[in-house]
Amino acid sequence: MSNRPSILVMGVSGAGKSTIGNVLGERLGYQFIDGDDLHSPDAIAKMQGGTPLNDDDRTTWLRKIQAKITQANQSGTPVIVGASLLKKKYRDLVVSQADPRPLMVLLSIPIEESLSRLSARSNHFMPATLAQSQFEILEESDDLLKIDATSPIDALLDSITTEYKMRMVN
Repeated sequence: MSNRPSILVMGVSGAGKSTIGNVLGERLGYQFIDGDDLHSPDAIAKMQGGTPLNDDDRTTWLRKIQAKITQANQSGTPVIVGASLLKKKYRDLVVSQADPRPLMVLLSIPIEESLSRLSARSNHFMPATLAQSQFEILEESDDLLKIDATSPIDALLDSITTEYKMRMVN
């Protein structure tokens, strides 16, 4: 078992979870797992159709993320997972078996930025029409490292890496 924690990169759609997660993974030498790849075909179809997921729709997805984090800890190989995890109860479930507890990073953006980024995307199942629903369920908590995701990418990565290294020392 590793004493190096995994990292959860979270936020609303368009916040930059995949971009930051991939680059951070390269920087730290960790595998990046995109939470979007863990959604069921039914959940993806529901979102593509413009219907937000409910808690029941997310249960299997949350368990898959939990399993990835648990497996990473057991193998001693931390990972970076990018996933919305907007409600505290989702985050609590995902990390409930994690030892050490992952660093949880919230990429924060205003809704206007989310809409702009989502509108510029192609080939993604999440339509811009669902952005508002994500902001409505977003729950911030004291255990999150909140980062302004409109900052330059190098500044974002430096902030996350600094916090991560501080956690490894303590």
